[in-house]
Amino acid sequence: MNWKAEQWVASVGLMFAASVLVPKLKTVAKPAISGGFTGASLAGNEVRKRFSLVREELEDFMAEVQFERFKKRIDSEMEVK
Repeated sequence: MNWKAEQWVASVGLMFAASVLVPKLKTVAKPAISGGFTGASLAGNEVRKRFSLVREELEDFMAEVQFERFKKRIDSEMEVK
């Protein structure tokens, strides 16, 4: 592989730029990434709360249905006697 002087200079320049820019990008991107994780965590908590609320409402509904069935059965037994 025969490299010209321009290629060597470009390669050295890119390596230098990467060694300077990568640490800076890490410090700049870190708050954004942690903010993304925080946002995802908050969204997950909100979804968990909503599912919990739906589950509680469904349990209440099922309890009411069972109560009504039980009440109808008791009423029908009382009428028979």
